Amino acid sequence: MTRLDAVIKDIKDVNLMGNAWIYDDDGNIKDNVICGNVLPWLEELKDYEIDVDDEFINYILENSDNRWNTYNWNANIDHEIDGAEMDIDGYHYIALMVHRYGDVRWNYTDRFVVRFDDAYDFNALESRMQYKEIAERYMCDIDIFCGWYNVWDCENQCDVGEFYGIEADDLLADIGNCK
Repeated sequence: MTRLDAVIKDIKDVNLMGNAWIYDDDGNIKDNVICGNVLPWLEELKDYEIDVDDEFINYILENSDNRWNTYNWNANIDHEIDGAEMDIDGYHYIALMVHRYGDVRWNYTDRFVVRFDDAYDFNALESRMQYKEIAERYMCDIDIFCGWYNVWDCENQCDVGEFYGIEADDLLADIGNCK
């Protein structure tokens, strides 16, 4: 089992623990909750994971010129992500870990490392953008690294705007107040 496989298993287990109201009994994000799901993104990262030791991970952490946490961006995602990025010998490396639950200052998974040709490839992962239909009319475009989501009205074929609410009922009320 790779480091990333262990992280995915851990997050799936955490989703079943009942620590967060956003999950149903099967550990899936409820239909009335509007937020990105970290699991598809982690699954897509499998193609980029490299096998490294703790020494290499610590090297990235100690020398990274770009450290970040999605919590600081108010990212609309079910589990925060912590990253440390670094370019080495023409490749872009990122040491990542995922917040499990509770206080965001601790309780993370183990770190794993992914390698890309450049930072643009990392930011272009397809699973970064996720979509959720609400009330059989609206489509929410969720960027898991962003604090808001954009809503499209499929019936009227128009952009409704950017929203922050995590519950579908709140979104529908906000859309009603915009008209």
